[in-house]
Amino acid sequence: MSSKFDMKDLGAVNYILGMEIKIDQVKGKLWLNQRKYVETILRRFNMQDSKVVKVPIPVGVSLSTEQCPTTQEEEEDMSLVPYASAVSSLMYAMVCIRPDIAHAVGVLSRFMSKTGKEHWTAVKWVFRYLHGTSDYGLCYQGRPGLNRVLDIRGFVDVD
Repeated sequence: MSSKFDMKDLGAVNYILGMEIKIDQVKGKLWLNQRKYVETILRRFNMQDSKVVKVPIPVGVSLSTEQCPTTQEEEEDMSLVPYASAVSSLMYAMVCIRPDIAHAVGVLSRFMSKTGKEHWTAVKWVFRYLHGTSDYGLCYQGRPGLNRVLDIRGFVDVD
């Protein structure tokens, strides 16, 4: 490619698109995390000092359209809340490195057009979860003896 384009080798990548990358070629491992991105969105939504929770969405929480604003005053109050921006920020984290928040973000994204106070409270809960798990990430590791084959394992807890 360098024959066609003006290029400069900057060495191994360490950080790109909000993701930190660590590579151990001896052990055949690749680690990805978004700690800095999570810290940035926590500050943006003033959740950097929030109390940590252990799950992305509490058990038994049921969000519905019945919790959407019903009066003009409630709609005006909720229009000041950066709900869509917050859910979009969570969605980026989910797509890149954080599959653990996928269910919560999927539920929250259903209320982008008409948001109630309970929906915003649930978004803040996910931020509180990320606050306690900002160093979580993904680790990919090849199988010994099998070149270029990754053993990806996933676990879910479904109600």
